Amino acid sequence: MNAVHKEAQKTQRLYYFDWLRTLAFVFVVLIHCVEMFHDLYQARNAPGLQSDALAAFLPALTQWCMALYFLLAGASTWFALKRKSPAEFVRERFSRLFTPLALGFVLLFPLQAYVTMASNNSYQGSLFAFYPYFLGEILLRGKLYLIMLYIHHLWFLAYLLGFSLLTLPLCLLLRSARGQTWTACLGNCPGGLLTLAFPLLLLRLTLLPAFPEYCSLADASCWLLIYMYGYMLFANSSIQKMLRQQGRQALALSMLCFGTLLALWCMGLLRGELLIPRYTLNSMLYQATQCIALWSSLIAMLALGGTYMNRTCPLLKYSSSASFHWYLLHFPIVVISAYYILRLPLPAWCAFSLIGASSFLVTFLLADFMALHRQGLRQVYSSLISFQLAISLSE
Repeated sequence: MNAVHKEAQKTQRLYYFDWLRTLAFVFVVLIHCVEMFHDLYQARNAPGLQSDALAAFLPALTQWCMALYFLLAGASTWFALKRKSPAEFVRERFSRLFTPLALGFVLLFPLQAYVTMASNNSYQGSLFAFYPYFLGEILLRGKLYLIMLYIHHLWFLAYLLGFSLLTLPLCLLLRSARGQTWTACLGNCPGGLLTLAFPLLLLRLTLLPAFPEYCSLADASCWLLIYMYGYMLFANSSIQKMLRQQGRQALALSMLCFGTLLALWCMGLLRGELLIPRYTLNSMLYQATQCIALWSSLIAMLALGGTYMNRTCPLLKYSSSASFHWYLLHFPIVVISAYYILRLPLPAWCAFSLIGASSFLVTFLLADFMALHRQGLRQVYSSLISFQLAISLSE
């Protein structure tokens, strides 16, 4: 009986989740490589990647990647609570999220802050001298804006841990008989899963003009809702059936919305003031189109992924075991690569290609090093300490 149960759990794995996580990771790394030329670095010898297309579509791509991460995390929570008790789930969340977050806050956060501030001439001095400055001037004095500015990718772990704990009572309620009745109503909703875009739209139009910063209350509220959507999408068979049925409709709607945005950009209308969230008709229409495109594309990706991508291969097995560590490691590697490459007199696209290639390569090698030695995050962080020493010695 146990063998049958284990086999059932094994066949239940949704391989397309791993494919989608890998796709999102690739986009996230490339986005961070582009950002090296914008907010984080003022390169002297390599011109930045400046264009209206990037200004219009890069934030939308960033939102899509993070929404996909949270949607898959919510769905994974549904499956985790099927085989774990609430106490086991909480212990697993702390082990998987809080421990790397705490270690990353000690080791990765200061390194990222130092390289960024040194590159922008906000700090003069060695890496070793930066640590007491970082502790005294940033952490102990509670300069929250600097913490949010330099924590970079580690915020995702903090948000995901908070979402997991905050929504646990609701998730358990939705697993009850009453909760199953509520989720069944979603499966019978006349507008289907595409109607779930409207609560997202309401949140975005209401909060985003007041909180336009990335990772602010507006973003956090939308991601929290998307996390719960991911949980509910796998709650019963009627919703899954609707997901398969509406995949093509969602794909058509997302293509229509993206086509509209592209046409606006080609006409020169999608730039400047329109991109700034405001309580104006034009801005709200733009935000509404972007929000509908976001949700419909997520539905389409899940539906098409379940149909065409739900298969495994050696590459996917490697990716599924290493993807979390890839995410954890990639940003400091991108920052360090950009720190040196942007000093060279290279064209922007050449510098971008070198930063991207070196970031992927070193991230994969460090993840392999960790897996080879089977020592968990300690091996990774010892490698990052070596990076810090190398930077200090090179100054």
